[in-house]
Amino acid sequence: MIILKKIWLFLKTHWYIPVIIVVGLILKGQSDKMLKIIDASKKSYNKQKEAIEWAAGEKENKKQKIDREYDDAVRAIETVYKVQKKNLEENKKKEIKNIVEKYYNEPEELSSQISDLFGLTYVPRKNNNNTD
Repeated sequence: MIILKKIWLFLKTHWYIPVIIVVGLILKGQSDKMLKIIDASKKSYNKQKEAIEWAAGEKENKKQKIDREYDDAVRAIETVYKVQKKNLEENKKKEIKNIVEKYYNEPEELSSQISDLFGLTYVPRKNNNNTD
């Protein structure tokens, strides 16, 4: 009776050992099928992992390409802006020179023309001898 109690105690505590033995005996003939299923799962996992890594690499490459194109576009715009600003400044200087040559004897008209050129509002100066 003690032996049966010891066996029962062992089975209660380590129940998975006999289950593994029974399952192993039942599936002994099907072990090749199980190995094929495991191998197929492993191959599928590897393919999916490679696809994810490839997609991440493509995403990073596209991001870098977009960043490069953005930087090139900004540089091109800045260059064009500098050239146009320089040309604009030169044109403004020429216009100011022409206005000054034309209206050098008429200070009110000279001020008015220059303010129109720069889009400013001309406020005539009051003739006030009391300046503080």
